[in-house]
Amino acid sequence: MEVDFKNHEVENGYRLGHEALYDKDYRLAIKHFQNAISMAPEQPVLHLTLASAYYGLGDFNKQVESLTEAIKTDSNFYPAYSNRGKAHLRLQNIQAAIDDFKKAITLDSTKRVDYFGISECYFLERDYCTEAKYIQRGLDKT
Repeated sequence: MEVDFKNHEVENGYRLGHEALYDKDYRLAIKHFQNAISMAPEQPVLHLTLASAYYGLGDFNKQVESLTEAIKTDSNFYPAYSNRGKAHLRLQNIQAAIDDFKKAITLDSTKRVDYFGISECYFLERDYCTEAKYIQRGLDKT
């Protein structure tokens, strides 16, 4: 994802956060991303990358919170809905996951992952007919 920050300190925090993510030092990544967010809270990509660090720690509640902040800054930010759907699924918040995957599909219907995410939700709900429908829709996106 190409990002152009106007502030060099924000860009540096973003870069350092990514380096820490790459090294799997999630706590350091969180520190860098939070610092960048303190200077540019309106940037949805900063909240998205912070959510990635929380994912690395297995803190799916914090991941959801960060992705919700990303959505507050840009209500059409596709990656936040898709990733929040996955986080809700991990937390067994099935209806919230379905809602997020559906919104992600509304924003970008070409991504197979969201159809498969919804299908997994319906599988967990034992609604196998609806599960199959979304699997087929995902397969049709090839």
